[in-house]
Amino acid sequence: MPDYSKFKSSEEQAALFHVAPYNAEAGRVKFVKRIERAAKQVAGEKAGPGGRDFTIGHHNEIQFRPTLNDKRIHIDGREEHFPVSSLKFADLAKSIIADINAGEFDDQIKAALGSGGSVSSTPKASGSRKPSKSKKAPPADLIAMKKSVARYIDVNGLSVEDTRNALLERGADAKLVDTAIAARAAL
Repeated sequence: MPDYSKFKSSEEQAALFHVAPYNAEAGRVKFVKRIERAAKQVAGEKAGPGGRDFTIGHHNEIQFRPTLNDKRIHIDGREEHFPVSSLKFADLAKSIIADINAGEFDDQIKAALGSGGSVSSTPKASGSRKPSKSKKAPPADLIAMKKSVARYIDVNGLSVEDTRNALLERGADAKLVDTAIAARAAL
């Protein structure tokens, strides 16, 4: 019987059978989709909260901390969140997407995704359901403005007119302020 053992893969090589090689382009596409989703959520075009990627605070300020496979992707070398105004978020997203496509985040994307994935996919558990579609969420800037209006009226004790004037003096969009005030009056 001939000996073919010299052709046999080592244990380490054989273990690679189930691990797909890292695909930089696929990793970039996945991260771009994540950034685009966050931009749509901030703009109110997509239902759902920001999840782990961002939090909207007072005065429409955003703490942006993008993740990929539950791993933090650092923007501008920051370990924590990247602060940005909701008014500038779309421009930030476009800039990040351009940098992703230029390969600037490849090391972080590869670390987040690992070296690859399994050749076979895991089947869904029986009886699993698709998540139900929720109603379209109001734009994130409107939600933040509603919070600001409530704070000025409830906490600071200002009248509706004084609240409107104070927010406009701070540079808020008049239409957004009026929409938030009208929503509060409808309650």
